[in-house]
Amino acid sequence: MQALAIRDKVLPQSPSSLFLAATAHDKLHHTKQATDLYKQFLSVANGQFPDEEWEARHRLLTLDHMK
Repeated sequence: MQALAIRDKVLPQSPSSLFLAATAHDKLHHTKQATDLYKQFLSVANGQFPDEEWEARHRLLTLDHMK
């Protein structure tokens, strides 16, 4: 998480860094942050990461059911 925070200060966020941050927050059970980051990832991925986009969509469904 710290490495991603430092990276974000130096470089613009990329789809891969958004997905990595989302999964990290997801594993730490930070539901709101994970949901927000998955949505940001899906908005910029544009079909370039089909496996990760599939995972993000399904994690969003799961996180929504956990509320």
